Amino acid sequence: GHSMGGMVIPRMAARLPNARLIFLCAGFAHTSEDEHKEILGTVVGDLFTRLITDEQGRVTMSRESAIDVFYHDVPPDVADWAYAQLRPHWAEGFYNVGAAKAYADKVAHIIHTSDDKIVDPVRHRQVAEAWFGITPILLPGGHSPFLSHPAVLAEVLNLIVAADRSRRA
Repeated sequence: GHSMGGMVIPRMAARLPNARLIFLCAGFAHTSEDEHKEILGTVVGDLFTRLITDEQGRVTMSRESAIDVFYHDVPPDVADWAYAQLRPHWAEGFYNVGAAKAYADKVAHIIHTSDDKIVDPVRHRQVAEAWFGITPILLPGGHSPFLSHPAVLAEVLNLIVAADRSRRA
Protein backbone atom coordinates (compact mmCIF):
# COMPACT_ATOMS: atom_id res chain seq x y z
CA GLY A 1 0.00 0.00 0.00
CA HIS A 2 1.21 3.47 -0.90
CA SER A 3 0.73 6.58 1.22
CA MET A 4 -2.69 6.53 2.88
CA GLY A 5 -3.11 3.03 1.46
CA GLY A 6 -0.97 1.89 4.38
CA MET A 7 -3.95 2.62 6.61
CA VAL A 8 -6.19 0.40 4.49
CA ILE A 9 -4.18 -2.69 3.54
CA PRO A 10 -3.93 -4.17 7.07
CA ARG A 11 -7.71 -4.04 7.32
CA MET A 12 -8.04 -5.95 4.04
CA ALA A 13 -5.30 -8.40 5.05
CA ALA A 14 -7.33 -9.29 8.15
CA ARG A 15 -9.84 -10.90 5.76
CA LEU A 16 -7.20 -12.80 3.76
CA PRO A 17 -5.32 -15.46 5.73
CA ASN A 18 -2.31 -15.60 3.37
CA ALA A 19 -2.04 -11.88 2.67
CA ARG A 20 1.38 -10.23 2.73
CA LEU A 21 1.88 -6.47 3.01
CA ILE A 22 4.41 -4.10 1.52
CA PHE A 23 4.25 -0.50 2.68
CA LEU A 24 5.52 2.14 0.23
CA CYS A 25 5.98 5.66 1.62
CA ALA A 26 2.97 4.77 3.72
CA GLY A 27 1.45 5.37 7.06
CA PHE A 28 0.82 2.34 9.23
CA ALA A 29 -2.61 1.44 10.55
CA HIS A 30 -2.61 1.71 14.32
CA THR A 31 -3.70 -1.08 16.64
CA SER A 32 -4.02 1.19 19.71
CA GLU A 33 -4.58 4.85 20.52
CA ASP A 34 -0.91 5.24 21.51
CA GLU A 35 0.14 3.91 18.09
CA HIS A 36 -2.29 6.32 16.42
CA LYS A 37 -0.53 9.27 18.06
CA GLU A 38 2.88 7.82 17.22
CA ILE A 39 2.13 7.32 13.52
CA LEU A 40 0.80 10.86 13.15
CA GLY A 41 4.25 11.93 14.37
CA THR A 42 5.84 10.50 11.22
CA VAL A 43 4.13 13.10 9.01
CA VAL A 44 6.46 15.97 8.17
CA GLY A 45 6.01 19.46 6.89
CA ASP A 46 2.73 21.21 6.46
CA LEU A 47 0.73 18.43 4.79
CA PHE A 48 -2.39 18.89 6.89
CA THR A 49 -2.49 22.66 6.38
CA ARG A 50 -2.31 22.13 2.60
CA LEU A 51 -5.49 20.05 2.54
CA ILE A 52 -8.63 21.71 1.22
CA THR A 53 -11.85 20.37 2.74
CA ASP A 54 -15.06 20.56 0.72
CA GLU A 55 -18.67 20.75 1.95
CA GLN A 56 -18.89 16.93 2.03
CA GLY A 57 -15.83 16.60 4.28
CA ARG A 58 -13.57 15.34 1.49
CA VAL A 59 -10.03 16.65 1.21
CA THR A 60 -8.11 17.61 -1.89
CA MET A 61 -5.03 19.69 -2.58
CA SER A 62 -4.20 22.49 -4.95
CA ARG A 63 -2.17 21.54 -8.00
CA GLU A 64 0.83 23.47 -6.68
CA SER A 65 0.73 21.81 -3.26
CA ALA A 66 0.23 18.33 -4.68
CA ILE A 67 3.13 18.68 -7.09
CA ASP A 68 5.33 20.08 -4.32
CA VAL A 69 4.67 17.25 -1.86
CA PHE A 70 3.89 14.27 -4.11
CA TYR A 71 5.67 14.87 -7.41
CA HIS A 72 8.52 17.35 -6.86
CA ASP A 73 11.07 14.97 -8.39
CA VAL A 74 9.24 13.91 -11.56
CA PRO A 75 9.15 15.61 -14.97
CA PRO A 76 6.52 18.39 -15.19
CA ASP A 77 4.36 16.57 -17.74
CA VAL A 78 4.27 13.46 -15.53
CA ALA A 79 3.48 15.59 -12.46
CA ASP A 80 0.60 17.24 -14.31
CA TRP A 81 -0.73 13.85 -15.41
CA ALA A 82 -0.41 12.44 -11.88
CA TYR A 83 -2.20 15.43 -10.35
CA ALA A 84 -5.10 14.88 -12.75
CA GLN A 85 -5.42 11.30 -11.40
CA LEU A 86 -5.84 12.36 -7.75
CA ARG A 87 -9.26 11.92 -6.20
CA PRO A 88 -10.70 13.36 -2.99
CA HIS A 89 -10.20 11.48 0.27
CA TRP A 90 -12.32 11.76 3.38
CA ALA A 91 -10.62 13.68 6.16
CA GLU A 92 -12.01 11.17 8.64
CA GLY A 93 -9.61 8.63 7.11
CA PHE A 94 -6.73 10.64 8.54
CA TYR A 95 -8.08 11.55 11.94
CA ASN A 96 -10.97 9.43 13.08
CA VAL A 97 -10.44 5.81 12.21
CA GLY A 98 -10.58 2.91 14.63
CA ALA A 99 -7.75 0.57 15.45
CA ALA A 100 -6.87 -2.28 13.11
CA LYS A 101 -6.41 -5.87 14.22
CA ALA A 102 -2.79 -6.84 14.86
CA TYR A 103 -1.02 -7.42 11.54
CA ALA A 104 2.74 -7.37 12.19
CA ASP A 105 3.04 -11.00 11.10
CA LYS A 106 1.70 -10.08 7.65
CA VAL A 107 4.28 -7.37 6.85
CA ALA A 108 6.67 -8.56 4.13
CA HIS A 109 8.63 -5.30 3.99
CA ILE A 110 8.57 -1.53 4.13
CA ILE A 111 10.00 0.98 1.66
CA HIS A 112 10.49 4.68 2.16
CA THR A 113 12.36 7.38 0.28
CA SER A 114 15.06 9.88 1.12
CA ASP A 115 13.27 13.01 -0.07
CA ASP A 116 9.67 12.29 0.93
CA LYS A 117 7.94 15.53 1.92
CA ILE A 118 5.15 13.68 3.74
CA VAL A 119 6.70 10.74 5.57
CA ASP A 120 9.77 11.49 7.69
CA PRO A 121 12.19 8.67 6.80
CA VAL A 122 13.95 8.79 10.18
CA ARG A 123 10.76 8.63 12.28
CA HIS A 124 9.23 6.15 9.82
CA ARG A 125 12.24 3.85 10.22
CA GLN A 126 12.05 4.10 14.00
CA VAL A 127 8.37 3.18 14.03
CA ALA A 128 8.89 0.34 11.51
CA GLU A 129 11.67 -1.13 13.62
CA ALA A 130 9.70 -0.78 16.86
CA TRP A 131 6.36 -2.08 15.57
CA PHE A 132 7.46 -4.70 13.04
CA GLY A 133 11.15 -5.41 13.64
CA ILE A 134 11.85 -4.34 10.07
CA THR A 135 14.40 -1.78 8.88
CA PRO A 136 12.82 -0.21 5.80
CA ILE A 137 14.55 -0.12 2.46
CA LEU A 138 15.51 3.46 1.62
CA LEU A 139 15.12 4.47 -2.03
CA PRO A 140 16.09 7.76 -3.63
CA GLY A 141 13.46 10.33 -4.42
CA GLY A 142 10.19 11.64 -3.10
CA HIS A 143 6.76 10.34 -2.20
CA SER A 144 6.00 8.77 -5.58
CA PRO A 145 8.92 6.50 -6.53
CA PHE A 146 6.74 4.64 -9.03
CA LEU A 147 6.89 7.84 -11.10
CA SER A 148 10.37 9.14 -10.26
CA HIS A 149 12.33 5.86 -10.07
CA PRO A 150 10.08 3.12 -11.47
CA ALA A 151 12.83 0.69 -12.51
CA VAL A 152 14.54 0.88 -9.11
CA LEU A 153 11.21 0.39 -7.33
CA ALA A 154 10.28 -2.57 -9.55
CA GLU A 155 13.61 -4.24 -8.84
CA VAL A 156 13.22 -3.76 -5.09
CA LEU A 157 9.65 -5.08 -5.14
CA ASN A 158 10.78 -8.17 -7.04
CA LEU A 159 13.54 -8.76 -4.48
CA ILE A 160 11.11 -8.34 -1.57
CA VAL A 161 8.62 -10.79 -3.05
CA ALA A 162 11.33 -13.37 -3.84
CA ALA A 163 12.85 -13.10 -0.35
CA ASP A 164 9.43 -13.29 1.31
CA ARG A 165 8.49 -16.38 -0.70
CA SER A 166 11.80 -18.00 0.20
CA ARG A 167 11.34 -17.27 3.93
CA ARG A 168 7.81 -18.65 3.90
CA ALA A 169 8.62 -21.81 1.89
